[in-house]
Amino acid sequence: MDDYLSKPVRTHQLGEMIRRWLPSDGAPTLASFGAADCEEVDVIEVELGHCVYDDQALKRLVGEEPGLLAEFRQRFIVSALNTVDEMRRAASDGNTATLSGLAHRLSSSCRMIGAVALGECCSRIERAGSGCSPSEMHGLMSQLEDALAHVMTRLSGHEALQHSNASD
Repeated sequence: MDDYLSKPVRTHQLGEMIRRWLPSDGAPTLASFGAADCEEVDVIEVELGHCVYDDQALKRLVGEEPGLLAEFRQRFIVSALNTVDEMRRAASDGNTATLSGLAHRLSSSCRMIGAVALGECCSRIERAGSGCSPSEMHGLMSQLEDALAHVMTRLSGHEALQHSNASD
């Protein structure tokens, strides 16, 4: 979609935007999908398996200049590691309000950089809130740690980032 909606998104605004951008002729309708097509899939499993990191997200945002891409990636790594450390402390202290706020902040930067699965983990933690049991939160934090490890591995493979680190 080549458009945007500002938060908070209202349902009617979303509907209007979708109608504006969906093709009307020959577009599949809900009736053209079978029950198997609409099965709910665990998003995190799909994303960790196939879309841990959207390599094009940052390029779409800031362009193709290698130095700028490397700088954004490096800043993300530092910020994400620091935020996850703060999240660990908040989780171990049982401070769900702080944990939720940190998850929200990290989720935004994850989506900007292309860390799709990590952003989804953050959103799950944010939505869990104070009603989440300690064992459930431990599971969510474990998923977050796994997604972070995958993203760090992926980011460390970027030639521009390696070059940037070598020249420091």
